[in-house]
Amino acid sequence: MENIKGYDVLRGSAIELSIGGGQIREIREIEEEGLPYISTGFIDLQVNGFCGCDYSSSSLSIGDIYSITSDLTVSGTTCHLPTIITGEINKTVNNIRTIVSVVKRSKYLRNAIPGIHLEGPYISPDDGARGAHDKKFVKLPSIEELKRLNDASEGMLKIITLAPELEGADKFIREADKLGIKIAIGHSNAKPEEIKKAVDSGLSLSTHLGNGIAQTIDRRENQLWTQLSEDRIKSGIIADGFHLTREQLIVFLRAKSMNNLFLVSDVGPMAGKEPGCYRWGNINVEVHADGHLELKGTPYLAGAGHLLDWSVAHFMNLTNTDMKDVLPAVTKTPAEIIGKNISLEVGEPADIVLFTFNKGDLKLNIQKTIIDGREVYTK
Repeated sequence: MENIKGYDVLRGSAIELSIGGGQIREIREIEEEGLPYISTGFIDLQVNGFCGCDYSSSSLSIGDIYSITSDLTVSGTTCHLPTIITGEINKTVNNIRTIVSVVKRSKYLRNAIPGIHLEGPYISPDDGARGAHDKKFVKLPSIEELKRLNDASEGMLKIITLAPELEGADKFIREADKLGIKIAIGHSNAKPEEIKKAVDSGLSLSTHLGNGIAQTIDRRENQLWTQLSEDRIKSGIIADGFHLTREQLIVFLRAKSMNNLFLVSDVGPMAGKEPGCYRWGNINVEVHADGHLELKGTPYLAGAGHLLDWSVAHFMNLTNTDMKDVLPAVTKTPAEIIGKNISLEVGEPADIVLFTFNKGDLKLNIQKTIIDGREVYTK
């Protein structure tokens, strides 16, 4: 068995873990200083792709899936949901099947990829709210398509992002809820009463709150206030310093509390590449020197360019919150959303990250990442 030492901020003590057979076999509190922080691995519910690999590409391969999973480990991310954005429905079904087929053959990937997130195509066709999604594939919700998508996923479909103002959305939400699929509001122009009706039908999440909405909104009757005030909605946020301002993050935190917030990267396929211009589907994306992604020639973002190690650090720095309060937003809360058991306890999966951090650092300094008891990244 392998032994690992670290300081667990949630326990408030240093611990030593013994790992064997992919599980935590023993745990002891120890008296030792100067150790790195230790945590369950980070969970990212929104990964579009990374380093040139794209979950929405018609050429998605087994190698791409392994590459993305491996590349994410540098950030301490041990578990993620491949996120397929708006596209032609047959291609989406094929990509779901590709992901399912490779996950079924690998215990390592079953642990690292517990589900799939569909972001669209049932979103607003309006500019601004639609974001970087291709308008020609945007459509109204279809229960027939929902069943086809769910069948293709063999139960792996965990989250669907949609615009609740669309015709047929409420019936779609209720049917998805029966199938155990979480529905998130995103890329929407919904009115407050439409959101409230959707929540009553089963909508329970926000996709990248504060993004994927129109540039100009009514100061009183708008979707932000409704989502912030609705305790039945847990909200995903991109805390990379580009998608949301410091003031927005502070207000979101005060309105929702950490219990109802979780951090996502929303990382795009061009993230991790050298600065320059690249093609993502039918759009041109510019990778800037600071790592953020934009639709070329516009001020609009095209997904994110940073991972959860960056977002955790930025959230703490910008909101002046403690690590023990923020870590659940990338561990416990997203795990609960997708029904995954994680904790630093005996018998739980050995999905672990070791890292250091000093206030003001741009990102966590990941020392080691372990998935299913297997060391997959060491600095």
